[in-house]
Amino acid sequence: MLLDYIPPELRRPTGRRKRGRRGGIRNRLRRRHTRPPLPSIILSNVRSLNNKIDDLRTHARYCSDFREASLMCLTESWLQPNAPDSLFEINGFTLTRLNRDANSGKCKGGGICVYINDLWCRQFTVKEALCDSNVEMLCLTPRPFYLPPARLRWLQPLSRTRCTDFYKNILTHLP
Repeated sequence: MLLDYIPPELRRPTGRRKRGRRGGIRNRLRRRHTRPPLPSIILSNVRSLNNKIDDLRTHARYCSDFREASLMCLTESWLQPNAPDSLFEINGFTLTRLNRDANSGKCKGGGICVYINDLWCRQFTVKEALCDSNVEMLCLTPRPFYLPPARLRWLQPLSRTRCTDFYKNILTHLP
């Protein structure tokens, strides 16, 4: 039956509902605030996080979409390895980053920052960090408070063959 897949806290209560309160599964999901059934992810190409960190902190404090996001993934952070993490911390989020190194063959730009919401997940492991001339990749395995019983890996079907083979090779080594 379809109701077996809906968590008990989202099902309609059996008792009488108070007057003036909106019903429906959508409104019950909104009342759960920081524990949505699926993670919400914000992905952005920031092109230098140094001059945008104040805006990001403001959004994380006052905008509910940013404040309740499970992950904020920022590409092209352009951070230097000698810059301390304390300059880029956001209250309520844990920072993990991968800077472009000299081994990549490129000297400017690049870098990945991932902010993980503390209300969604406090435990995570870095499975792989790769900085190559073609790809920068940071693989994290979060352990959220609510873990759905499914696993999904998606690979874009229209990507180039060389990149597809590269990603398939990496994904086969991940658990």
